[in-house]
Amino acid sequence: MKLKPFGTLILVKVTPDESDTKTQSGIIMPDTVKHNTPLVAEVLSVGSDNGKGIQSGATILIPRDASFMPLDNILPNDDDGSEYRLILPNVIIGVLID
Repeated sequence: MKLKPFGTLILVKVTPDESDTKTQSGIIMPDTVKHNTPLVAEVLSVGSDNGKGIQSGATILIPRDASFMPLDNILPNDDDGSEYRLILPNVIIGVLID
């Protein structure tokens, strides 16, 4: 099933970042530390009124505590633990550039 966001909404796919739970030296970080780091998400589709210049395929940073609309009942989560969210453009921290 495909979903085209309406208005300014942006459909993103957030992948879990399990690498953040353990440092390279093997120290396990508690959730309170992980809470302050942003999430990396892939933009899948943008609404027609998106004036921010965000395009499909972009990789963005969003706060972990950003408000969003979960789509668990509409678009099932992937086997790798990724989840789909509808977000507003004003929650985007930045766009990652290769």
